[in-house]
Order: sequence, then structure tokens, then C-alpha cells
Amino acid sequence: MSTDNVPTPRYSASEVLRNQKHFFQLDERLLLVFSPEQYMFINRLDFWIQQKLQTQLANGEPVRGWVEDEQRMYIFKTLKSSRNQLVPSWLEEFYHFSESTFTRVIKSLVQAKIVLKRDDKNKISKDKTLWYSLDYEALDRYYSEQFVKKWHAVIVTRITWELKKWLDFNPKVEGSTLSEYQRMKKAFNSDAKAQAKTRAEQLVMNYKDFNEAIINDEINETVKKNSLST
Repeated sequence: MSTDNVPTPRYSASEVLRNQKHFFQLDERLLLVFSPEQYMFINRLDFWIQQKLQTQLANGEPVRGWVEDEQRMYIFKTLKSSRNQLVPSWLEEFYHFSESTFTRVIKSLVQAKIVLKRDDKNKISKDKTLWYSLDYEALDRYYSEQFVKKWHAVIVTRITWELKKWLDFNPKVEGSTLSEYQRMKKAFNSDAKAQAKTRAEQLVMNYKDFNEAIINDEINETVKKNSLST
């Protein structure tokens, strides 16, 4: 199905992050694309990066974490805490993540080229500090691309659900001992679902600025047609 008429997000991912008041806030626009765990990591990493950039700007000189050859700020922590360690580790900061979850989240974001990882910044081999940063251009590009795919899926699912409630459903079935809900559920046959999905896809292609009113109008029109035919 073509996505030529599917709207792009009004705000980029980095703009959404900039407008958040704190890193515990989760914006539903980004949750459309990222899992809650991915979002939490991106959100907090961005918060720390912006803090360090502000400190660097105020001091007028680079702070540790600034990588000159990339012109980018990295956040560095050990994976786990150790004795006499004053700075919280990654797993302490993300205490609600298991180690396997943290590793999986990082791997997915690194593969998407959103999170950048440096393994060469530790001065001694015994130093197991992990350095991470965000590629904001890659973040915005990934979000825009995935938004179109996810938006389409969400809208199609929503309309399909609304329309299939009325397709092939005759409320005037005589002599039925089934409740209305049971009769509606029984009427959700495969043909009706296929028809609804096809209609939903047509609607998505026809409307660039899709909204609740369009959904409601389509539902009302479908109900009206079914009422006249029964």
C-alpha cells in the first residue's frame, strides 16, 4: 500500500524531547515508534547530554565526555557498580531494567544507528566504562520513517475495528436466543473483516490529514447504510 498521502509527524523526535519538562515524561507520539524501554533510555540519555552541553557552554571549555573529532557529547558510566564508586552505574540509573533488558535496548538502538557507542575512550584496559551518545539526525530520520509505518497500522486497525462492528450485522435476527453482543461477535466473519480492512486502507490513502471526525463520519455512514438495508 502506498504511503504517499500519509502525513509526516508534525514535530521531529528531537523537538519532542526538547519540549519535555523532565526525563520521566513519556510522550505518546514517540511511544508510537519506540518501546517504553527504548524511549526511557533515549529520553534520559538526551537529558544528560543537554546538561553537559550547557555546562560546557557556561564554562567555555570542553568537559569530559566531549569528543572533538565528532563534535558530540558522550555519557560514560560502568555497566555495574563497584566498591568505592561514587558515580551511579548504568544499571543503577536504570534500576527498573534487568541487565538483559538494558543490553537488548542498547543493541536495538545501536543497530538503528540512533545510539552511538565508543569503545576506545577508556585510558586503561581495566576501565570498563561504556560511552554512549545520540545521533539526533538519525533519531529524527528513524522516527519520521517509522511514524509513517506505525501511523498507518494504528489507523487501519482503528477503522477496521469500528467498521467491522457494522458490516454484515443484522440487528433484526428473529427468534435468536443470542445476546446482542454475541450476535455481533458471531457476525465478525472473515469476509467482513477483509472488507473492513480494505475499506480502512482506502480511507487512509484518501485522507492526508486523518482525524477523529473522519472516522466518526465513516462509521455513521456505514451504520446508516446498514439500517436502510435491514
